[in-house]
Amino acid sequence: MTIRSLLLIALLLLPTSLNAETLIMNGKGTRKATIFGIKVYNASLYLNEASSDPEKILTSPSEKRLTLDFLRDLSNDKIREAWSEGVRKNVTNHQEFETPVREVSEYFGEVKTGDQFEFIFKEDSLTVKRVGRDELVVKAPGIDEAFLSIWLGQNPPDEGLKRGLLGQS
Repeated sequence: MTIRSLLLIALLLLPTSLNAETLIMNGKGTRKATIFGIKVYNASLYLNEASSDPEKILTSPSEKRLTLDFLRDLSNDKIREAWSEGVRKNVTNHQEFETPVREVSEYFGEVKTGDQFEFIFKEDSLTVKRVGRDELVVKAPGIDEAFLSIWLGQNPPDEGLKRGLLGQS
């Protein structure tokens, strides 16, 4: 493990301050795919106050942060398909978010084991950070709620991960 990776892990374990708001870890879990339970990534959700209510979290104007630590390689096509399907299954007006979701997917590119991403959700704004790259900022009305609904909406890709992010496991 590189020094850079160790520093990032240490930073992720500490409470985070974003624009004077201190965020605490609300929950964490592992995204598992297929009937074989293949581990795809570990995720952690940070909020300004703990909550197990997904609707309250999604509609809150407070900043939120989601970190993803990938446990396997994924093609850009798989990422784009997963994000698009997640928004389509959880957002009534999902067509409005096709361009922003494509933009985020393109930013991800090919994902390798060990890649780490951070999503910062602010009202009508989504910032995506990848270690070693410039950040991507996407602004669109409702993008924060739409994108976070992939994990916390009515139809998440992994119920166990949703429960973990909500601090219920």
